[in-house]
Amino acid sequence: MSRLLKQIRLESGKKMMDVVEAVKPICPAFDKAMLSKCENGYKYGIKIDPKIMNAIIEFCAPDNIDEVKRRVRGGNKMPHRVSCRLERSVYTKLQQRMKVQGFTTMQDLLMHLINNYLKGESEQ
Repeated sequence: MSRLLKQIRLESGKKMMDVVEAVKPICPAFDKAMLSKCENGYKYGIKIDPKIMNAIIEFCAPDNIDEVKRRVRGGNKMPHRVSCRLERSVYTKLQQRMKVQGFTTMQDLLMHLINNYLKGESEQ
């Protein structure tokens, strides 16, 4: 995330002191040295607080906040998780059936099942 922070700032063309001034209302002790350490957090073992990261994103990239936040979170377009637990024998049978049906991942199978389920619901 720290490298992404620096990339966001550089892409926006904002100066470090401007970013520091945008963060000061949230964190009064935040300074240029701290921003530098946050941008190089992999060297210093620093993780930036989400509130500060949000303030920097809003300051540096106000036009595409959602896109930048998606990059920060890992770029996952489907952030909601569905899961269940199975007995070993049932799980083994499921994997074998998946291979026969041509599904390469559990994600593919579940998306297929859920979409079919929802289509059937709309037909009722």
